[in-house]
Amino acid sequence: MKRDNILIDRSTQEFDTLVATIPDIVYKIDGDGKFTYLNLAIRILGYEPIDLIGKHFSEIILPVDITKVSREYVLPEYAGKITGDKNAPKLFDERRGFERKTTRLEVRLIPKEKNNNRIGIIESISQNCVTAEVNSAGIYETNAGAKNKVFIGTVGIIRDINDQRWMETELIKYAEHLEELVANRTEELKKANERLQYVVNELKASEDLSTTILENSPIGIYIVQNKVLKYVNIQFANAFNCRREQIIGKNPLELILSEDRERVHMQAVQMLKKGSRDAYEYRVCDANGHIKWIMETVVSIQYQGKQAILGNFIDITNRKHSEEKLQEGHEQLQKTLKGITHAIAATIELRDPYTAGHQTRVAQLAQAIALELNLPEELADQIYTAGLIHDIGKISIPAEILSKPGNLNDVEYSLIKMHPQASYNILENIDFPCPVARWVLEHHELLDGSGYPNGLKGDQISLQARILTVADVFEAMSSHRPYRASLGTDEAIKEINEKKGKQYDSDVVDACLRLFTEKGFKFN
Repeated sequence: MKRDNILIDRSTQEFDTLVATIPDIVYKIDGDGKFTYLNLAIRILGYEPIDLIGKHFSEIILPVDITKVSREYVLPEYAGKITGDKNAPKLFDERRGFERKTTRLEVRLIPKEKNNNRIGIIESISQNCVTAEVNSAGIYETNAGAKNKVFIGTVGIIRDINDQRWMETELIKYAEHLEELVANRTEELKKANERLQYVVNELKASEDLSTTILENSPIGIYIVQNKVLKYVNIQFANAFNCRREQIIGKNPLELILSEDRERVHMQAVQMLKKGSRDAYEYRVCDANGHIKWIMETVVSIQYQGKQAILGNFIDITNRKHSEEKLQEGHEQLQKTLKGITHAIAATIELRDPYTAGHQTRVAQLAQAIALELNLPEELADQIYTAGLIHDIGKISIPAEILSKPGNLNDVEYSLIKMHPQASYNILENIDFPCPVARWVLEHHELLDGSGYPNGLKGDQISLQARILTVADVFEAMSSHRPYRASLGTDEAIKEINEKKGKQYDSDVVDACLRLFTEKGFKFN
């Protein structure tokens, strides 16, 4: 008898540990349709378990969905036995015999803040309701001397599928908030193991209830002991498209792609050793040869009196495919933007043939200076884009002024000085990843305030604009102009060196000088 009690306690503890890994609502309802157990996941709806224990399940279901549940999912002999309502259901169940079956349905649940005021038909379809998938199974007992089993209640899992519905909609729109959804799902996995430690001392139930919950879990759950799989639930086997007996006894690392095995092993060891809760991702190959992406967490447990590892995972293959499509779309947009930018630059130079190639050379030098300053490569690429179109505002200046071979008079020079503002006006409404329009506006500003169009000083001028300024001056002096021949690289170096720290940023000038004097930079 003592041994039986020990085995029962051990079985109960194992169940308590396992059920806590499920991030969904676990419930038990008695024969009168009242909650007798709820795990802490009920907080998804804003309730504490104590708020609903002893209350009828229909109190958290929308009235319009209660009618659907009554019509499709309730035993006829129990229909109508609810608080005087002849048309309402008693239980989430659909038994026609005593075989163990699972019922799955979708209902809308009322969060706690909405339950204080019963929801009408129009309000019931609002986004404040929680759409949930319910998986339930009946509990039976055999009375002494009786041949037939007696139905005594229901156990089940309620899963919040609002995120799932949201994901389906967002994927059609190319999932702008996909990253946030992934973060939320990862957080659920982190909290699942924390809830496991809490529930272990709170929940006492039978081994039959444990099996029912595990087998209806939407999450793959497994136990590893002595480097082999000792238990896997149905969802785990389904993920690999095989029967459980084909997996039990295998080393779980054999299921992982060889390229990922060493990394996954190290991450699992680190998680177990340091108590980390960060989920990790890897690839597996199912029985049909299909590659799938898995997101997983693990925790140390006692199983059958020995040390073991409890793991749970979700299939994130669809999410990975969506990310790949988003990345492909992003790369295509970047290529298109670069193509348009080059086309704009070429259009400008058609009006000013004497300075053909100026913008391209400024872009090349500005990008090289940015990389020499150890700026991120992506930022250097954006500075290159700004360099390609920094003189786009000259399209508003008469061609005869741009190509005038002699000196400009005051009126003509004042028109030339307007091109940074004209450039800004053209670019400000284009959604560049960085403030390209501002950099272009400031590329003729000087540290001492003598520049134009706004006479900015020092740190009022963005670093990117200061880079463009040095690149623009250097290229202009070393190239031919309608009103003079090229002054050469030596004169350009002398110019920026003499005015370093006065008109031009010292770090930018030093980086530019290193490119030409030490690293052999040449314009393409």
